[in-house]
Amino acid sequence: MAIAETDENSELIRPDHRQTWFWGVLFLAGMFGFPFLGWVIYDWEQWTIFAGMIFSMFFLFPMVRSATAASAEVNEDTPAMRAYNKRILLWSFAYVGLMFGAVIIYQQFEPSGALLVLIALLPAIPILWSIYAVGSYLREEQDEYVRHRKIQAGIFATGFLLAVTTVWGFLDLFGMVPGVPGYMVMPIWAAGLGIWTLVSWIRGA
Repeated sequence: MAIAETDENSELIRPDHRQTWFWGVLFLAGMFGFPFLGWVIYDWEQWTIFAGMIFSMFFLFPMVRSATAASAEVNEDTPAMRAYNKRILLWSFAYVGLMFGAVIIYQQFEPSGALLVLIALLPAIPILWSIYAVGSYLREEQDEYVRHRKIQAGIFATGFLLAVTTVWGFLDLFGMVPGVPGYMVMPIWAAGLGIWTLVSWIRGA
């Protein structure tokens, strides 16, 4: 079982996640910035926005590498975690590709009936697979300490999701905020994971 590393003064060694956050911020800036600039500000062509988001996806590779290196500093880089990171990278690219593919097919060919249902569900496949990947990771993780920390992160992210959707739902009920599509629950949950990671890093947990 992994235990936290200590220095000569018996203080906990904190993993250095600065590079992880650097690449993570670039990734989020691109994924949200290109759609905002293209659809809200400048009215770019759809292909331009798509290309910008695909370009931003490649920031995930150095982000995962730096996160893995930081985890190795405190003996939390396990085989199960490395396998999970590979699955999530695959899911992320599949999600963006299928989402834009479905939108383009719908706009260009205007399908209907069962074919339209199939196309509409395409982007959901990577999301469902990512949920399975999380469960597989917890089942495969042999290090009890690392698994406990990931379960804590998942509980926090779920609570964050419940809180955000509940508050937003009541504000929406009274017409104070716009409605949010149901597929946003996964990004909100992922944001909760990010917040938990940031807070844990700041606290040195």
